[in-house]
Amino acid sequence: MVSRSPVFRQDSAEREYTATGAVATQESECFEDEALIIVVCRLMDLMYFCGNNIPMLRAAYLSLKKFYAGPMGFVIDIALFAIITYGFHVLWWDFARIIKSFTVINITADWLAEQVFHSSLWINRHLLGLHVTTEYPNFMWFSNGGYVQVVESCSGLKQFYQIIVLFVLFPGPWKHKLWFIPMSIVIMHGVNILRIVILSVVVLWRPDYWTFIHDWLLRPGFYVVIFALWVVWVERFRVKR
Repeated sequence: MVSRSPVFRQDSAEREYTATGAVATQESECFEDEALIIVVCRLMDLMYFCGNNIPMLRAAYLSLKKFYAGPMGFVIDIALFAIITYGFHVLWWDFARIIKSFTVINITADWLAEQVFHSSLWINRHLLGLHVTTEYPNFMWFSNGGYVQVVESCSGLKQFYQIIVLFVLFPGPWKHKLWFIPMSIVIMHGVNILRIVILSVVVLWRPDYWTFIHDWLLRPGFYVVIFALWVVWVERFRVKR
């Protein structure tokens, strides 16, 4: 995409425009420096607080450990799940530009999107008997003129990382984590393929519901599956309190 910059006829206007841009850049840099200083100061305050309140923190830890061993300990499990899941979601989108700047991430996401595309296309054609024509990149066109495109954000890569982070951080024996995490990723991949198939059926027969089903049913459905996997992990494989 080619973008044309604004052209100013008068030299004074051009100088004013350039000076404004320079001031804006300086203000942005100053803001970033101030934000970094604030973060460092908060960390130093936290370290100072912890260093001067070790007995209190130890007592709080023992109380929490006792509560966790009791009949209401599942509350901590749920809180830990919510914190890890929400924290990952926030950090992923806050650092999305940095994450996607790595070539290996983009290549992996594109490859996964292609696998989801071909798998859902096979199901649409051979199991559902739908008439589908394809177009690069990863377009499925249907008989009513509707289409579904599987892009890198549909690859499921974010959910894979989310599963890895959740079960690596959550308590439990590594001898089970080493097979439970890959199994969960395979299940999530299958769920993602099913999601694309459902959206294909919706765009063919009820296209007016496509946005609602995509945004409010199937997208939250990822978290329902992750929660279900977590429940299985807590109930069957993690160390008993």
